[in-house]
Amino acid sequence: PDVPAQDWGGHGWTYWQWTASGSVDGVATAVDRDRFLGSSLRHGKIASVTVTPSSGGTVTGARIVCGGADLRCTRLANPDTTLRLTATPERGAVLLRWTGACAAAGTSATCDALALGDLAAAAIFGYPLSVELTGTGGGTVTSSPSGIDCPADCQEMVSAGTIVTLHADADPASVFDGWGGPCAGIDPTC
Repeated sequence: PDVPAQDWGGHGWTYWQWTASGSVDGVATAVDRDRFLGSSLRHGKIASVTVTPSSGGTVTGARIVCGGADLRCTRLANPDTTLRLTATPERGAVLLRWTGACAAAGTSATCDALALGDLAAAAIFGYPLSVELTGTGGGTVTSSPSGIDCPADCQEMVSAGTIVTLHADADPASVFDGWGGPCAGIDPTC
């Protein structure tokens, strides 16, 4: 028949394997013979989903655990399936944004991605970097990449794994006395 099982009881169909023992010229063994009701095989190709691991957290979903010691970052999916991915920051970190197939989710903890073709996504996690000016003198601390320009802006969210250079510049009537915390030392550049 041209329509399998009377259109599957009115539910419709897209693929129909009408025999598992068909023959095709040039193939010596039995092959599946299928019919496709459609004009584009894009919705018929098994989709692949790849999550790029990133420092500062983990991305999870059905058959995906990507981050830290777990690196199940790739899976296959049926086309047109919605896959929910969840970004979980490590302690002290925050989700800064999604990229790739999840970019539209922005800073939401979850991303619903439609499995079509080859998808790639990543969650970018970050940590707060803050500077505190102490003492009686004056001056500024700036950062590279830009973001910190203290005393006006003394805190910035920085992507995990980013190397940030801080530079202290004392006012003419002041002296830089040194860093505390992770920058401990007297070199004005940390």
